[in-house]
Amino acid sequence: MEKIKNYSDEFKFKLERFMTGCDSLEEAQAWDKEAFGEMDVYYTNELASIAIRLISSDGRFSGGEAQFMEDMFGFENTPAELEDIWENCQDNLETMFDEGSENGFTLMKNINEKLAESYKELVALVCDIVMEADGSVVKAEMAVAEKIKAAVK
Repeated sequence: MEKIKNYSDEFKFKLERFMTGCDSLEEAQAWDKEAFGEMDVYYTNELASIAIRLISSDGRFSGGEAQFMEDMFGFENTPAELEDIWENCQDNLETMFDEGSENGFTLMKNINEKLAESYKELVALVCDIVMEADGSVVKAEMAVAEKIKAAVK
């Protein structure tokens, strides 16, 4: 549990810094608000989507994973509700990081390389936290995490 807390603390710190950078880019009008909405909402939703995609990969939704979603994103859902979210969004979330797909990293890389690197770190932390959250890591979960991490390189 200590490892998850350390990851979570690091995630929160880096997310706050990342969101400050997003605010600066929005102020400089470097982000297409019309097409993508508010930058902080876009990236928070994408990180939460990554978490849900990874949570689903082992075929179960645990209380620890539901707690992670609440701690990191403020989503108060039971494991059963997370499973419902997954079932409703599965098609979109499964292809989110397919080769050639546009995602938050590719968008950010075109705007600000340094902030894209920060986002890559956040994605890696989300993957690491989710894999630790339920106390076991299965091959399918590791494969999804590797696919996601590879898509943000």
